[in-house]
Amino acid sequence: MTESSTDYGLRKAGPADLEIVLAHRARMFHAMGLVEIEGAAAASREFFEAAFKENRYHGWFALHDGQVVAGGGVVLLVYQPGPRQASQFRPFVVNMWTDETHRGKGIA
Repeated sequence: MTESSTDYGLRKAGPADLEIVLAHRARMFHAMGLVEIEGAAAASREFFEAAFKENRYHGWFALHDGQVVAGGGVVLLVYQPGPRQASQFRPFVVNMWTDETHRGKGIA
């Protein structure tokens, strides 16, 4: 039997999931062939800790058999309001990652 997107669950990420978010971020960059410059991992930790606390990071995880197998999120970046956009926030998609064994199954 093959797995489908209906074999997966979804849950919202919270501050206690910081390590998973950072691991997905690192794996995403590695898969892109990018190497983090010195200090980038520490800066990312600081950024996402603050974003969780300030409710500016919203992430979700796909679960399979109770294990996180994929995830992604949105950071709300502070931006100047203007005539076409009254909000001071702009969404920015980040940390998109799916474990290799779960790719191609429609969960992204």
